[in-house]
This record gives sequence, structure tokens and C-alpha cells, in this order.
Amino acid sequence: PYGGSLFDPDRFPFLEGRDSGTTWKNTPADPLPIDNRTVLHLLAALQMLQVKVPGGGPTEARRLSFRALDIEQIGYVYEGLLDHTAKRADAVVLGLAGTKNKEPEIPLPELEAHRSEGEEVLLEYLKDQTGRSISALRKALQKETEIQKAQLLRVSCANDEELYERVLPFAELIREDAFNQPMVIMPGSVYVTAGEERRRTGTHYTPRSLTEPIVQHTLEPQVYDGPAEGKPQAEWKLRPPAHLLNLKICDMAMGSGAFLVQACRYLSERLVEAWEDREENLRRRHGKEHPIMITPEGELTNDLNEAIPVDTEERLILAKRLIADRCLYGVDKNPLAVEMAKLSIWLITLDKNRAFSFLDHAFKCGDSIVGVSLDQLRHWNLDATGDLLLFADTTKLSIEQMIDLRCEIESLPVNDVNDQKRKEYLLSKADAIAHDLRQGCNMLISSYWNNLSKSQQDDLRTALLAAFRDGKDVA
Repeated sequence: PYGGSLFDPDRFPFLEGRDSGTTWKNTPADPLPIDNRTVLHLLAALQMLQVKVPGGGPTEARRLSFRALDIEQIGYVYEGLLDHTAKRADAVVLGLAGTKNKEPEIPLPELEAHRSEGEEVLLEYLKDQTGRSISALRKALQKETEIQKAQLLRVSCANDEELYERVLPFAELIREDAFNQPMVIMPGSVYVTAGEERRRTGTHYTPRSLTEPIVQHTLEPQVYDGPAEGKPQAEWKLRPPAHLLNLKICDMAMGSGAFLVQACRYLSERLVEAWEDREENLRRRHGKEHPIMITPEGELTNDLNEAIPVDTEERLILAKRLIADRCLYGVDKNPLAVEMAKLSIWLITLDKNRAFSFLDHAFKCGDSIVGVSLDQLRHWNLDATGDLLLFADTTKLSIEQMIDLRCEIESLPVNDVNDQKRKEYLLSKADAIAHDLRQGCNMLISSYWNNLSKSQQDDLRTALLAAFRDGKDVA
């Protein structure tokens, strides 16, 4: 009933055991069975935290409370997801025991290759992979495997005697899986292992203590008259509701949306204050006995459906939803980040009586560094200069239609799933119009991002322009 693409069962139908292209509306789910032990481990991971006890010793299990969890801390979840990735084993893979942050999964042929070069080479390799000391690793390699553990290892090797003999020299290095069995991953199996995405992209959680002051000091000159002119804070004047709702805030590398969440908080609080100021001004003008109802833009109205609510909490929720609908935009190169950012905004604007805010038009997966503006495209030049204007009347009309559709998306409220469906339909129309323009942008970028000389780039750009105007594909 709340909508939202992140929770759409048809995005990944295989999770429900359905074929691609089917819909949950007319195809019954047939998911893979999950055993009770797996569910037990899932619940334990969600509810319990293993904490190190001061002074050493074994870790202590403590029950988790999600009551005080900040929305920004979804960033921690995002970091954790980037820290891991799923892989399909091409060969037998062994999960080795290591320090807390180093428990690697290593292909058996790789271990055998290092072992063939001598024990010292193998020990140095294992030290680097597991974080354990040379002495501990040497002891594990020399230790004789107990009969019971050897039997479990044989079972983990699918009772393949030849494989068992290959794995046995590393038996005391192998850690146990969630079922207390030696972690031997057979070829073709999918396993979760440490990923490189977070380290490669430099992704880190941004705490609220950092986002609050940055957002406040960045947006104050936009919401108040006075800061930009250097006036003391006592002389600042809050701008009207219509001005606040026309602001456009874009985070070009939004990650899980920490700065956008704080922008939503800050602007919604200012919007509620602007409503109160507007109502007070109208009461002074019309008299306190006169009932005052205003629209979100601060205009007088007699329509209860248009008027903002009287209840303070309901006003704040409405303000957050309006800010999310009209003011917030984000881009990230990682599709997962885009979904996490949407989730963050959905949580902060959550209203149990309404569907999720529609964000697909505003939160996009894309490159925040490389791109083409409409003005650059019009001049077919990244400098956006020169006398060459690309667009004929029909193309200009298409751009205007696309902009009108996106403006309509922005202005429509989302009260139920039908409103979401309406916005999805409008966005699909706008995207269809934008498809050819996007191809033109790609062509223009390609004429610059190459190793050609400037004169060759100019010739290429002229040829691409002709192809774009004629609607031809370029290999």
C-alpha cells in the first residue's frame, strides 16, 4: 500500500521463485525453502551484538535496540554492504580463520600454489591474508587434525576422498560456517566475501554531528534575508513559504543521503516557521476572530483539502514530504547508494496514512562529474558558446514537453499508490522524450573524451551533429 520501487516484488522476481517478466499480481510465489537454522542465525544477527569485554576474554552477546537508531546511520548499513560482495566459486574455496577484520575466502589452488613454494612462503602469504602471527599459523599447519573434525571435513568435501586429501593440510586453518561445519565452498556455489568497492570509492558514513552544521550554514543564506548581507542574526527575516518550496538542493555524490536527510529536516522546520509567520501576519490583517487557513505556498484558502493541517506534528510531516517532493535532488554512481538514499528519505517523511514520497525523478544513478547541460547541447559545444544552435522547432518543443512533464511530477502530491502510479507514468513519458536527447549528450561527450587532436575533435563533432540530426546510430 505504500509503494516504493525498493520494495517492488517484481524488481527481482527470482527472490520469490518467479520467472523474469512475471508479476506478483497473477503469478504465485514459489520461493526457495529456508531452513529454521538459517532463520535463527538471521534473527540472532539482527537482535544480538557481540561486544568485546574490557580486559580481554570471550565476547559478550548483548541485545540490540533500534529505538535510538538515526536515519543517517543507514550509512553504516551502506558501508557494510559495500564491504561485502557475492561471488560464485570457480574452484574449491576455503574460508580461513583470522583476526576480526580478516577472515578471507581463498581458492584451494591458490593455497596449494603457495605451499609448493615452501612453508615460509605460505606462512607469509597467510599472515598477510588472515592477520594472524607466523607462530600461530605454523602451529596450526603442524597440528594433527582430530578424528571428529576430520570426519566433518570429509562431509564438507562432499565425501570426495581426493578433495579431502587436498584440503586436509589446511584443516586447522579453516573456520566453521554458520552450521558449525568446516567452511569448504564447492565450485558453482555462491558465497559472501570481503569486497573492494568501499575502499575503491572512498565511501564513509557521514554522522549527523557533521551534516547538521554544514547544512545549516549552507542553507541559512537561502532561507533568510540577512545572512548574505552580513546583518546580525537578530535582523534576519525568514523568507515566505513559496520561496522555500522553490529551492532546489542537489547532492551530486549523495551516498546514502545523509546531507539530503539533514536538508529535509532543516528546510521542513523552517517551512513550518514560515507558515506560522504567515498565519500571524494574516491574523493581524484580518483580525484574530477570523479563521485563517493557508495553502502550503502561504496563500489564503477556504478549501479544507488545500489547507495545511492544524496539528503541529502533522504539519511537520507534511513539510518534510513537500520538501522531499519539490526541493531535494541527488546523484550517485552506485545504484545501491541511490536506493539507500531513497530509503533514508522515505523513513524521514514516513506517514502511516500515505504512500512513500515519489523520488525516482529526483534521485538518479549517474556520473556527477561528466555531463552535458541543455545549453551545451543547444550549442553542440561544452563551452556553451558560438553561433551554432542545434535545435529545430520540433526538438525545442520536445524539450519543453519534457520539462512540463517533470514540473507536473514535482507539483503532484502523493497520498496513495495511485498517485505514485500517475507519477511513474508521467516520468516514463518524460524519459521517452529524453532518450534521444541523452544520446545526443553521449555523442557530444565522446567528441571530447578521446585522444584526438583539437581539429580532429572538431571534425568528429561536426559529423556526430549530422548523425544526431538525422537520427542515425553511431557505432
